[in-house]
Amino acid sequence: MMRDMITRTRCYRRSKQNIPIAEDTLKELVDIARISASASNRQPLRYMLSCDPKQNENIFLHLSWTGYLKDWDGPHKGQRPTAYILVLGDRTVPLHNMTPVSQSRIYGLLRWKKVSEAV
Repeated sequence: MMRDMITRTRCYRRSKQNIPIAEDTLKELVDIARISASASNRQPLRYMLSCDPKQNENIFLHLSWTGYLKDWDGPHKGQRPTAYILVLGDRTVPLHNMTPVSQSRIYGLLRWKKVSEAV
């Protein structure tokens, strides 16, 4: 099971914008990440959830997409994410390694696989 999840992990650059993602789904993904290992159980990360189209548009305007494709400004309308989980660091708690948290969110998304499409 773990091998399958890891081999299916990839970076999705386009989404199915016509498929909404409920706030409860975002909360479940954050909960999966929240229970991941953190140094001394300090829980240094905070999360901001967005599934509101207007807020998502504002978030999208501030994102940087792949650095290797210099002429690409990100996905076009219709292919943009319908939800975001912004991962924020609490500066009062030492931040050591976000990899387990990030991977946990990805594994949670793989369970909810209709979110993105391989293009």
